[in-house]
Amino acid sequence: MRQSLSPAALACTDVDVSVARGTFEPGALGLFVGDAVHAAVQSRLQPRSVSSYAVNHPADLSEPASVQQGNRDLADPVTSQAAACPRQRFVPAGYSQGASVVDNSIGTSCGPLWTTRSSPQRTPASFHPGSRRRSRTSAASGIPSAS
Repeated sequence: MRQSLSPAALACTDVDVSVARGTFEPGALGLFVGDAVHAAVQSRLQPRSVSSYAVNHPADLSEPASVQQGNRDLADPVTSQAAACPRQRFVPAGYSQGASVVDNSIGTSCGPLWTTRSSPQRTPASFHPGSRRRSRTSAASGIPSAS
């Protein structure tokens, strides 16, 4: 597993699993879902090379822009990495608040993320269309605004 590095510092692996942690979820990729998703993809795709990217966002309810911050930190590296590595494929994954990050980044927004009852905030889809086409699947579990 790699740590969050700039896209220029990453090798061109066959597949990259980018994970956005759930609300208050510990760990780089997320103890509850991210580590397991990365391990499963790695196991299933052997002998292909698989890297991971831990989306940098607070994953905290006290930070109203957490999803938007995660959206940018997921979409920007994937877009840059897609340009640098034309054969690389992407598997964005997220749990809880991280699922909202993924959902919005791939352009399938489930609706507004309510930061307060009176202040809905929608995060725009951010993957470049070419990057979106190279996302083979996505794993989003427990999207708060879809409940």
